[in-house]
Amino acid sequence: LIVTLFFFVCGFICADGAATIEEQCSNDFEKLAPCLLYATGKAATPTKDCCSAVKDIKDSNPVCLCFIIQLTHNGSQAIKDFGIQEALLLQLPTACKLTNASISNCPKLLNIPVSSPDYAIFTNSSSSVTVTPST
Repeated sequence: LIVTLFFFVCGFICADGAATIEEQCSNDFEKLAPCLLYATGKAATPTKDCCSAVKDIKDSNPVCLCFIIQLTHNGSQAIKDFGIQEALLLQLPTACKLTNASISNCPKLLNIPVSSPDYAIFTNSSSSVTVTPST
């Protein structure tokens, strides 16, 4: 399952001309492997390893959490095949009890204009999830 997701991401990067955000975040997909049971709804809570990975990404490269949520929202077939649920991804930082994390920062981190439909992914959520830029 993880290997398939990794190859999907690699294929996505290669097919997309290796855009910067895809390159920047490709390793973070692999880091989130311990979160798959939670993200697919097969576990009620994320594991300690999952939360550790989410915290690491939030601290080191928060734009990648935003990118992963955006990619899931836009619904690639591979992600649909895994059964990853966007609502559960949005809840990961809250479920892991992370501090200083808000998805309201995602449009800025991803350079999404207010007029883009993707802007609403991060502003119309009832979630209290927060992702802040690292300094």
